[in-house]
Amino acid sequence: MSDSARSEPSSRPADPVTEAETRPNTQSEYRFFADIMLGSLARWLRILGYDTAYDNRISDEELVRRCREEERIALTRDRRLVQRRSLHRAILVHSDRLGEQLRQVLAEIGQFPAPERLFRRCLHCNLPLEPADPRVVEVSVPPYVLKTQPRFLSCPACSRVYWAGTHRVRVLQRLREWWPESPGPVEDHRPAESC
Repeated sequence: MSDSARSEPSSRPADPVTEAETRPNTQSEYRFFADIMLGSLARWLRILGYDTAYDNRISDEELVRRCREEERIALTRDRRLVQRRSLHRAILVHSDRLGEQLRQVLAEIGQFPAPERLFRRCLHCNLPLEPADPRVVEVSVPPYVLKTQPRFLSCPACSRVYWAGTHRVRVLQRLREWWPESPGPVEDHRPAESC
């Protein structure tokens, strides 16, 4: 694990951290909490299928508490936050550019974007999306979309509806730009557009 992602900052004695503690078996096991400076990163991690909490109204103390209680990795650009004794796992994000931020976070956990994980979480609530019957969501989507899209997903909390629209194409294009060397997210068949 690099200097920016550690169980404890180097300024104090570190307990040995095992590979099992730092590298969960599956992508879904990684849970993040992005601080106030990283709202766009949180949204894109959700697009990539990662459970990523974000709340721009909470204090650093509350973020640290929630990271501990919910077993999340804090994502921050704040060096002082990373050095807090009570924060067990954090990634100090170096860049202010979104693509570089995503690349760093995924490099820190040893992963590439996985096509099968894309567009599986609500971009607003962070909950996993559920299949939705077109007859149920017809009042929530434009008539043209209802006629042209065979599949829909919805959020169980906020009821937002998602489908494979032009937003999905733009997301995949940006991911190809950020990961040109990756065989990763070239195609996907999950709905991505939201009403």
